[in-house]
Amino acid sequence: MKQIRVVLFCAFCILAFVMFAPSVTKAVDYNSVCKESIVSENGNYKRCGNEHIFLSDDRSHSSHFVSTIEVFGDTQMLYAGKIDGIETFYSPAFYLYAVVYDNRSIGESDKDSWIDMSENNVLVYDGSFIDNVLIDQSKNEVIKWVNKSGTYLIRQYVGRKITNIVKIIVPEKSDYGLDIQNVKYGQDDITSSNLVGNNKVLVIQINGGKYGFNGIVGVKVNECSFEVEYSLKVIVSNDKFRSCLKYNEKNAVVITIYNGFNVGKVFKYNMRLNSNEVSIKMEDSVSKVETSSRRILIKSYAGSGKTLDEDYNLYYWSKSPNDKLTYNEFLTNYENSEIKGTYNSTRGVILRDKVGTYYLYAMARDDDSTIVVRSDEYVLKKKEKLNKIVMNDVVIVSVLGALAIIPICIYLGIRGKDTD
Repeated sequence: MKQIRVVLFCAFCILAFVMFAPSVTKAVDYNSVCKESIVSENGNYKRCGNEHIFLSDDRSHSSHFVSTIEVFGDTQMLYAGKIDGIETFYSPAFYLYAVVYDNRSIGESDKDSWIDMSENNVLVYDGSFIDNVLIDQSKNEVIKWVNKSGTYLIRQYVGRKITNIVKIIVPEKSDYGLDIQNVKYGQDDITSSNLVGNNKVLVIQINGGKYGFNGIVGVKVNECSFEVEYSLKVIVSNDKFRSCLKYNEKNAVVITIYNGFNVGKVFKYNMRLNSNEVSIKMEDSVSKVETSSRRILIKSYAGSGKTLDEDYNLYYWSKSPNDKLTYNEFLTNYENSEIKGTYNSTRGVILRDKVGTYYLYAMARDDDSTIVVRSDEYVLKKKEKLNKIVMNDVVIVSVLGALAIIPICIYLGIRGKDTD
């Protein structure tokens, strides 16, 4: 009997503990709420999208917060996991929905819940209250969205005990948390003055990642724009930008990196790329295809480390678009052309008093290479005379002349009578 009484007593104690033990709020599994994984300098973060982040699993009585998607477009809140033992989030801004729950059941004030929030260790919101059996103090409050940079600590209370703490860090607007260490064309820095075009790759070395990285990197080389997959070391194949390269002049390179908030930071570079072989560039100051005259500036450049043979800075005009772009063919056509000569980088080649479609051919040569190029078509039309007479103009001038003579005649008549 004594053993039975001991067993019954133990069972009663267990039942009493279950019935009267204080309520314990289950911790929220934020990894199941924020699911999309992204890379950061501190390992992987999770993107929360537009999910509402609750401070307890009892959602009906739990305060929560959400990133300001509607304000910043496609911005994101990031879950960084526990840092120094506290659940930590990053966001450009956020809304906080504060829920105060006053449990009205007698003897169950231990189920009352609320939150408080501090900004940089200064208390800015306190939802605590003193129980009053006559007044239900439950309420839902929307604290105006927060976009001021700082560290915000939110504590969830249940029965005057802290059951959860989260930290939200709002970075400075200028703090993108990412940078570019260097950009190289092959093995050489993109800002070097001795770059030689040789079908090399573009290498972008990225660092930072305090707020994570998005999955793409935007690259623009002159007029070629494209996206490549993110990596700390991005390698862009030459075939993506080769067609837009300009030799012997500056090439504009623009790189855009996006952090975990989907906010992009733009980096701009000028890459001067020297040609490995002799090259020619034609500059036309007029954008029209059809004009009465044409002036083209021809510039030739020797290959890197080589010397230009200026005796072969030759050009000729032709009506044929099919002249072969070879050294021997050029010399033959040059000899047979009626409009030909030599050029330099300061004096323009001029064609005037011609009618029809013409093409400009030019040649250049350095120590061991030769190039022949052809221009786009130029349509030359007859020059209009500036003194073209219009009959209506003649009539108007004649009438105005006659009207101008009338007051002179009247003046002379009056003056003649006065002198008589």
